[in-house]
Amino acid sequence: MRAFAPPPIVTFTIHSLLAVPATVAAAAMNVLDPPMRALQRLLGVPRIAWMFVLPNLAILGLFTFLPIVINFYFAFTGGVLLYPSERPFTGTENLATLFDCGSYLDPATCRKDLFWRAIYNTGEFALLQVALMVTLALVTALVLNRKILGRGFFRVMRSCTSVKTRSDNARTSDAAAASPY
Repeated sequence: MRAFAPPPIVTFTIHSLLAVPATVAAAAMNVLDPPMRALQRLLGVPRIAWMFVLPNLAILGLFTFLPIVINFYFAFTGGVLLYPSERPFTGTENLATLFDCGSYLDPATCRKDLFWRAIYNTGEFALLQVALMVTLALVTALVLNRKILGRGFFRVMRSCTSVKTRSDNARTSDAAAASPY
């Protein structure tokens, strides 16, 4: 009777696992090498960095500076329609309405107090929120740094709330990303 040989043990090393992605990456770089060399000869070495920076600058300009320009144009037009061609030109009338206030510290004295009320509410909220959060964080840090009974327990409870908040935020963003709306 013939002895049964165990199947060979297949072992993977990290080098064998990384060989396939490394080969694919090397092939991609070899494909991109001739056009990049030609571009480098055309532009020169000092200017080749701009080729890599320009797409980022274009995206930054599209999502940062274009809305600023559009809002500046909207400041001189009236109405609530989205397209600039459908909005009537009002000139500086909007700005005159905006700055027609008896006291900028009291939004009730403005002719249309919507903007100044929003600025006032935002400033009040930001000042109170920042002051309260900094004070609370400082007091918590000072208390947890003292030698008190149960200090370890309170430190763990403080860090658990921080971890829970992070996990809740991650779950919320995952759910928002998965939403079809």
